[in-house]
Amino acid sequence: MPGPAREGDRRRRLTVMRRWATGVLVVVSAAWLAIVLADPSGDWAGYARATLEASMVGALADWFAVVALFRRPLGLPIPHTAIVVARKEQFAQTLAIFFRENFLSGAAVGERLRTSRAVERAATWVAEPEHATRIVREVAKRGAGAFDDHREQLTGALVGELRQVVLRAPAAEVAATVVRAAASGRGFDEAVDRGCTAARRAVVEHADEMEEMFIGERPWWLPEMVQHRLFEHLVERVLDGLDAVADDPTHPARSRLRLALVELADRLEHDSELGARVKAFQQSLADDPRVREALTRIVDDNLDRLRSEVLTPGSAAEARLVEVAAALGRRVRDDPALQERIERAIEAAVTEGVSRFGADVDALVTGTISRWDAARTADQLELLLGPDLQYIRINGAVVGALAGLLIYSVARVVG
Repeated sequence: MPGPAREGDRRRRLTVMRRWATGVLVVVSAAWLAIVLADPSGDWAGYARATLEASMVGALADWFAVVALFRRPLGLPIPHTAIVVARKEQFAQTLAIFFRENFLSGAAVGERLRTSRAVERAATWVAEPEHATRIVREVAKRGAGAFDDHREQLTGALVGELRQVVLRAPAAEVAATVVRAAASGRGFDEAVDRGCTAARRAVVEHADEMEEMFIGERPWWLPEMVQHRLFEHLVERVLDGLDAVADDPTHPARSRLRLALVELADRLEHDSELGARVKAFQQSLADDPRVREALTRIVDDNLDRLRSEVLTPGSAAEARLVEVAAALGRRVRDDPALQERIERAIEAAVTEGVSRFGADVDALVTGTISRWDAARTADQLELLLGPDLQYIRINGAVVGALAGLLIYSVARVVG
């Protein structure tokens, strides 16, 4: 059974066990003194006296051994006593090595995982929707705290990555692919039709503004009426041309546009000068402060929206995360091979971590113990181990008595 958890309870238990062990020594010593003073006759007196003497010797020897672990017996400067106080640093190093080799080894962790079926039990627990919800909410809450603490750094990192994506993207090749697909795809004619319709509507809706610009540039000697008639004729010709292209799927303009797109795609793929200009445009776009500001605003807005959705109980984002967590739990629960791979991965991670940071673990244990007060350390260890060590004193009295009786008996028989 585990000992008492509180220091006061442990100290009271140690006091009780000391009294028992000391009481045994007192009783044995009193019995021996009574026999010595009474000096009874008969063979039994020799047996009793030898038994009691050996019992006292065993009890005293074990008392000395137990006390010598933690302090100097009777305060005397006897060599090799107060061992815990004198060897605290060595004790710390030994404990650190013992802890690392027996508790932090990959083999020990893997064996414990397999025997306890920890991965399977954890997966079964996570597979329950209410448990998955608890995990998602706890992770979201703690993640939101970390996010708030490092918001500026996270936003800056994401914006930096987006800028690198812009720089690394093969813009010329992508543009060539898009242009070629537009020229050869089935939607080309539909796009031309829509373009003609949009252009016709724009010309009709903005004819007055365009005429004002057109008339404003006329020569001084050209009458305004003539200019107006010329502009109307130009608009009519433009509209007729757009209608002709829109109504005739085989119109030569469509073929010329398609050919121009194909030629542009070829230039984007093979013209190094054009590729260099596209690359320079990418660089200027990535370096433009306005682009950086726009990206920062977009990232901030999306991060705020994501944070709000994840932290809102019952939100769609939370529901999706819960379903993902529960589905992952079910998959691990129902797949023994996956459980074994996870166990091996954990074991390998522990092994790798110990191999890399084992010295740090040793330093943590030894450094912590080295900062302890030596007397306080000995006192705490005695509170932890002392009650059981008092049984050694009692056993020493019992075993000494039996050994003394046996030795005396053998001596009598031999003699």
